[in-house]
Amino acid sequence: MLKRFISKYVLIFLLLLGALVVLAQRDGLWLSLLQPTPAQNTVHLSCPKLQLGCQFTIEQTQYRIIADEGISGAKPFTVKLEGRAGRVEGSWQMQGMEMGPNNYRFIANGDTAWQAKMVLPMCTQSRQDWLLILNIDQIQVQIQTSSDAS
Repeated sequence: MLKRFISKYVLIFLLLLGALVVLAQRDGLWLSLLQPTPAQNTVHLSCPKLQLGCQFTIEQTQYRIIADEGISGAKPFTVKLEGRAGRVEGSWQMQGMEMGPNNYRFIANGDTAWQAKMVLPMCTQSRQDWLLILNIDQIQVQIQTSSDAS
């Protein structure tokens, strides 16, 4: 009798858990968990060749971003950020194209140096126009750049 009672409640629990998973999947909860921390402000920057570096300012703090080499979809590359921050995250997107989750957390190397090893998402249209979206302490920086031919 006790065994049957426990089995009944375990089955109900599993059904409720399954329903929650289905609802979370339908409402896109899993994708929202994979997205970088949402930013409150946005800074726009054009940096045609990331390997040459670019500078920008957020709330009187100077930043410099640079890639260790030309970016391409063929191999990983390192992006370095210089400037004070508590947390830095980044992802690659293209205008009008869903690139899927490709979120990177920058690792601190001292007080003002950050870096992340990155790989461009696969682009099936051979486009080279990219948008690097950085979240620096809740401020979003959208950097327009381009990749080298792969």
